[in-house]
Amino acid sequence: MATIATAAAISAKERRGVVGCPGLDVLPPTDNSSTGRTVSSRTRWRHPVNVRVASHGGVAIGEGLAGRTHAQAPRAGIFGDLRCAPGEAYSPETEDLAVHLGRSEGEAREADARPTVVAVAPVDALSRATALADASRAFAAATPDLAALVVAVARAGASLVGDACTVRLAVEDGDEREAPVGVHPDPAWAAPPGAGDDLCARVQQSGRPITLAEVTAEALLPDAGPDALALLARWPVFSFVAAPMQAGGRVLGVLALTRGTPGRSYGPDDEAFVQGLAEHAALAIANARLLRSERARAAEATRAHERFLDSIIENIPDMIFVKDAAELRFVRFNRAGENLLGFERAELLGKNDYDFFPRAEADAFTTKDRQVLAGRAVVDIPAEPIHTRLKGARTLHTKKIPVMGPDGAPLYLLGISEDITEREQLRAALTQSEKLAALGLLSAGIAHEINNPLAYVAGNLHVIERDAKALVGILDAYEGGREALARVDPEAAALVAERSAKTDLDYLRQNLAPMLGRTRDGIRRITRIIEALGRLARTERPDGGPTDLRDVASATLDVIRGRMERRGIELVLDWGPDPIAYGVPTLLSQVLLNLLTNAMYAVEAAHPGGGGRIRVASRSTADGVILEVADDGVGIDPAERAKIFDPFYTTKPVGEGTGLGLSITHNIVASHGGRIEVESTPGQGSCFRVHLPNTPPMPKVDP
Repeated sequence: MATIATAAAISAKERRGVVGCPGLDVLPPTDNSSTGRTVSSRTRWRHPVNVRVASHGGVAIGEGLAGRTHAQAPRAGIFGDLRCAPGEAYSPETEDLAVHLGRSEGEAREADARPTVVAVAPVDALSRATALADASRAFAAATPDLAALVVAVARAGASLVGDACTVRLAVEDGDEREAPVGVHPDPAWAAPPGAGDDLCARVQQSGRPITLAEVTAEALLPDAGPDALALLARWPVFSFVAAPMQAGGRVLGVLALTRGTPGRSYGPDDEAFVQGLAEHAALAIANARLLRSERARAAEATRAHERFLDSIIENIPDMIFVKDAAELRFVRFNRAGENLLGFERAELLGKNDYDFFPRAEADAFTTKDRQVLAGRAVVDIPAEPIHTRLKGARTLHTKKIPVMGPDGAPLYLLGISEDITEREQLRAALTQSEKLAALGLLSAGIAHEINNPLAYVAGNLHVIERDAKALVGILDAYEGGREALARVDPEAAALVAERSAKTDLDYLRQNLAPMLGRTRDGIRRITRIIEALGRLARTERPDGGPTDLRDVASATLDVIRGRMERRGIELVLDWGPDPIAYGVPTLLSQVLLNLLTNAMYAVEAAHPGGGGRIRVASRSTADGVILEVADDGVGIDPAERAKIFDPFYTTKPVGEGTGLGLSITHNIVASHGGRIEVESTPGQGSCFRVHLPNTPPMPKVDP
């Protein structure tokens, strides 16, 4: 089943007023100009619709289009025939054709001042060949635009062979659908809509031309109403010729011409010329449709390529974003970026960094972006901190690439950001483990080297303490016998008194024991450090079992509860149900003791006059238990937070800490298959969380 698309043109003749059409309402012009309007629509209509535009600006619109059309203003009045099969819609091509045809008749403004032109076909073979060659060149020039090509064909037919020319394009059901559009510079001389439809249909079906030397209006318009027939009463006889436009074995349409001048009937030569013109037109139309098809395929290939690229960008697990170079506003974001930042794409597009991030952070992003655009080179940012809506602080590995325009100036900034937060945490933990492992080897050697001489020192100190007690006893005995010696041997007594004054025996008697006691304390301290180094050097996994953290805490708190009470520190215990971890009770007790000791020091520093609060809590997880020790102490500075698990790092004054407590704690927790985390705000306090499993750790496999 085929529908017919029509474009028609006639030679300029006497202008008339509005041409009526059966069943149509006439609307007044919208201004005082003599410019008409082409009316088109993409709305689906249930019935064919005819539209005529006269040169004075009046528009005749069918009932189905009233109030639902949009108009384009051509430079001259036109006659339009818009028809659409039931249930179909006007295609974009039809709309373009209507607008183009109307605008292309601009020279009709001066038509009233021009003499009447009567088309006369070329009479000799050379003239016909020249005319066909000229027409072919005109068709070729218009080929890229099918609408312009239809105009060129209609004009060529009207100017060369007839008073009126109609181009009827056959549109097969399927991919393409066009609504007929007829355009004329003079509606008074135009064949009414539908003229010759039956004859053109015969040419379309047979593929052979038809020539009628004389044909009445009734023959051309068998179904016309009385108004249309009355319009043609002044020209009762027409001459009609129609030829098929064939290319590639297909009839693409029909080229139909009419003459309304008596005595100028079409003959065989005219038919042959029209057939040649139709062949040239068919070739141009076929090329135009092929070009349009190729363009459509190219456009679809481009869209498919864009969809493919979009799919790749959307499925890349890293954040992809694009900013315009002028204002650094986001113009593109992928799904990974939405998930990372916690914002929908609609919230991000058209905004800049200041709409989402803290000002200092946005300043840093913007400064770096400007540097990238100014330097016109790729910049790699190994670790870029960022605050997100849902995931909090994250660390990104970002590459920023300037996208240049044809003139070499930057148009966009492309960013590719990988979330490396977990990787950085794992790297930090691995670094810490490597530090502790290296320190363990060093500690083992140091402990061995120090232990031997320390044993001699401790043993000798024991002898010295024993002998010192004997010496003090001798001195006490001497003091008691000084007077007796003076009576027996005054000279010897005087010598002893002189030597006693020089030696300051009173000082020795009073201070020798305390000095030896402090020496003993020093040796004990060195011994504790060596023992701590020995524990740090132990990396084997503990052989433990299910351990109730409440029992561990009870034994640990007995050691330090007195100190906490003396300082007025409030202790809060908040145990969750069944705080059972798999581990060695003595080692877990040491972990808790180290954490409580640090917490007490922080609370005492924040509350010099006494007071403060320490909270010990637990909660169960799917695979273990979390032990928390929180305080309202001085907190930990962010710059120091990354170092607190380093061996020998301490914030305590010299002599008050070894700097090994948290390192040992970290090592013990790691040996149990757990991990330790810290949250702290300077001036508000800290919270240490120890994650412990409730099952034995995986056995260590030697390489």
